[in-house]
Amino acid sequence: MKRNLCFILLVFTIILCVSSCDLIPGLSGNGGTGENGENEGGNENGGNENGGNEGGNENVDPTVESLRITGHKTSLAFGEELTFDGLQVTAKMSDGSEKALSSNEYNVACEDFNSMKVGTYTVEVNLNDTDISTNYSVSVAPADRLKVLMIGNSYADDTINYAYEIAKAAGIPTENILIADIYIGGCTLDTHWQNAQNDAHLYRFGLEKEGYFDGSSYQNWSIDDAITYTDWDFITLQQGSASSGIEGSYSNLQKLMDYVLDLATSPDNPHANPDVKLVWHQTWAYTQGSANSGFGNYGNDQAAMFDAIMHCLKQQVLTKDFAAIIPNGTAIQNARTSFIGDNLTRDQFDHLSEDAGRYIAALGLVGTLTGRDLSGVAWRPTDSGFIFSMSDEMLAVCLESAANALKSPYEVTLSQHPPKGLFDSFEGRGTKEHPYLIKSAEDMWRLSELTAGQNVGDKNLYFKLTADIDLGIESWKPICSSAELGWVETAKSFNGNFDGGGHTVTFVGHYTGDTWAKGLFSAVGGHVHDLTLRGEITSEKGRVGSLAAMAMEGARIENVNSYVNITVQNNQAGGIIGYIAAPNVTVTNCKNYGTIVGRELIGGIVGGSWQNVSYIDCENHGEVRATSNSAGGICGEKYASASLTNCRNLGSVSADGTTATSDSGSAGSYAGNLIGKEYK
Repeated sequence: MKRNLCFILLVFTIILCVSSCDLIPGLSGNGGTGENGENEGGNENGGNENGGNEGGNENVDPTVESLRITGHKTSLAFGEELTFDGLQVTAKMSDGSEKALSSNEYNVACEDFNSMKVGTYTVEVNLNDTDISTNYSVSVAPADRLKVLMIGNSYADDTINYAYEIAKAAGIPTENILIADIYIGGCTLDTHWQNAQNDAHLYRFGLEKEGYFDGSSYQNWSIDDAITYTDWDFITLQQGSASSGIEGSYSNLQKLMDYVLDLATSPDNPHANPDVKLVWHQTWAYTQGSANSGFGNYGNDQAAMFDAIMHCLKQQVLTKDFAAIIPNGTAIQNARTSFIGDNLTRDQFDHLSEDAGRYIAALGLVGTLTGRDLSGVAWRPTDSGFIFSMSDEMLAVCLESAANALKSPYEVTLSQHPPKGLFDSFEGRGTKEHPYLIKSAEDMWRLSELTAGQNVGDKNLYFKLTADIDLGIESWKPICSSAELGWVETAKSFNGNFDGGGHTVTFVGHYTGDTWAKGLFSAVGGHVHDLTLRGEITSEKGRVGSLAAMAMEGARIENVNSYVNITVQNNQAGGIIGYIAAPNVTVTNCKNYGTIVGRELIGGIVGGSWQNVSYIDCENHGEVRATSNSAGGICGEKYASASLTNCRNLGSVSADGTTATSDSGSAGSYAGNLIGKEYK
């Protein structure tokens, strides 16, 4: 018992002694606070120089405060790829020291860099897993030489024709310019690939050097001959124009690319260039109305062909490893929005015109492959003895069109030198993408005045209504009105496109004397759609419709609703069209709610008709009344070759006092719910 008690007292005494040590200077684990930091407690860690409390703490590793970079390139030649060889990144540490970092301790990025675009780019250097970073600038300079081979067809010939002179005018030394193509007329990618595999000597090699094009000295060449001729900087590929918008025609593109690149860089090639770049040459859509047999691939429609080319470019070309795109198809389309219009080709094969067409293509080539600013180029064909003149304004369009294509290669940019035409006073360009805008009654009246006595437009002319319009109480003068008495042979018609935009036009027309052929339009031979009409027309003669007095061959009328009341004292009045004067007319989803009254050939949709007319999904809701004979809810007369599909009448129809009781009128009054007089 005593022994246990003694042990307890001993332990208690030791605890008191240890606790007391905290009160005695020099015995703390953190060291003493003696003068000048000397350790009075004998702790081996010593004291702080300033009498501090460092004793017993672990050493803390210094941290990275910033980055310093050396050895990096700040300028690159045109086409030179950005690499980080030689880049050294050094970390500045919190203790003032520096540490060289290995490449796996940081990352480098320049997301928008393009070796084929002149400019200054920012390169970001980031320390891994931190927000510590730095950056530097690198610039790409314009090229001082141009050595390019185009593997193509006659469209490549068009492109290189003026390229030497333009490159020279842009400041490239003449000894550094070598431009060539290898050519088979109309050659496609598939044919090039087949010829490459077979080493076919079927090409003409053309060389543009020192201002002279030699296209006769190099016959029966192969693709291999052309590629190994010199150390090309660029080799371009292109599709045959007729196939350029057909996606399935690009199946051998990658194989051809691999073949060309392998040969151009091969050690067996005496003129190998390991830095050679493949470039795609975008060709152009055909002129509207072109006789080129390949135009049928696109419904003989220029806009459809251009859209198809752009689709293939995005789906089949941009997905491949091309260094750049020469956007000549876009440049030509840009120029077509100028006063030059659709006058940039010279023959049925849609080769480019010798003036602006070839000039624009050469600008596209030189601009893409050199990065040079071409805005100051003043050279024009006559300066070098070419016979093709070029005005200052035409030169401005060429420079503008190419520059805009280089800036926005995948969309058309409107020219600042618009067409000088009949409708310059309207906002817009009259194109599908930028139609002339009808925004007010003043615009409608001006359109009437400008078109008086004229046939206007074709399928490439576009107007669009942008608001509901009331034309007032003055009798309306129809668009394309004629001083003639409404004869088909002398009629003037609107042959373009008129988009009502779902809007309403309200107008009146009270016509006396020997005046025929009245309506919003005198005659329509184009496409009119999505329009509502309201008002009233009276005429002492006839051939009247709310939309048009007459429809000419090929007219398409769609989604037109009429609430116009029409009364004529003579023949041929219809809720939409007075008289269909020619075949191959289509009237679709049109509805009449107005009252239509006349002598004979009176219809809810059409009064008098012709051969090969199609009525689809049309309805009449208004009263149709012929004081003599031939009244129909849809048409006052119908020939055997005309057709009605899903049409119906919900209004009252009568002729000579007889109310219609069947779809087709019977002999005598010829009053029918759908058809008045029908010719079997």
